[in-house]
Amino acid sequence: MTAVTNQVAPENQQLALEFVAFAKASYEMAILQWTLLGFDPVRWDVLDSPLLREPSPALEFFGEHVFDVLRDVADETSAVRFSGENAFAVRDHINVNILPNVIVERNLDARDALIQAQAALEADPRFN
Repeated sequence: MTAVTNQVAPENQQLALEFVAFAKASYEMAILQWTLLGFDPVRWDVLDSPLLREPSPALEFFGEHVFDVLRDVADETSAVRFSGENAFAVRDHINVNILPNVIVERNLDARDALIQAQAALEADPRFN
């Protein structure tokens, strides 16, 4: 997640917001998210760029048809927009429980981790 927090001095907040928008949402930076970092671009209109097809560790790992697959499942996915009153509790649960168990320790597969998280969060009194 990328955000401008209240730690930014008020006189610099607008500049910080403009930088985040440029760094994350501009066409050029969306391409660099893939070519430099291996992150899937946040903009769908860059998926046809030949720059995304140039050899890279990410393309080698995911395969040359990765963007075709993204397009194929586009109707089945949507942006995650979660800003409810419990957003921080959910985010904390993901960061403290799901990610370490699935990615770092590898003692749970993603499906089981998400099922456990759902049960834990539903049992949490903050959600009732």
